[in-house]
Amino acid sequence: ELVDNSAALQKCCEVISRSTVLGVDVERHWLQSYRGFICLVQVSTASDGGKVYLLDCLHLSREEVQSALAEVFSDVTVLKV
Repeated sequence: ELVDNSAALQKCCEVISRSTVLGVDVERHWLQSYRGFICLVQVSTASDGGKVYLLDCLHLSREEVQSALAEVFSDVTVLKV
């Protein structure tokens, strides 16, 4: 499911916060850029039927994505693979 706006990001976070196991993959663009930047974050769950979310970081602000994912990504009881 594509996440490219605030409402979709909130829905995504509600679902992933219920999962105890998450699959995470980050794609970044680094050509013609010294530091590069994140373009896409993929998050999948084992719960709720195995949802897959594609966070479009070109449409969402860095701060918005960081604050939305901070709680679940910092939770040590959630296994991130």
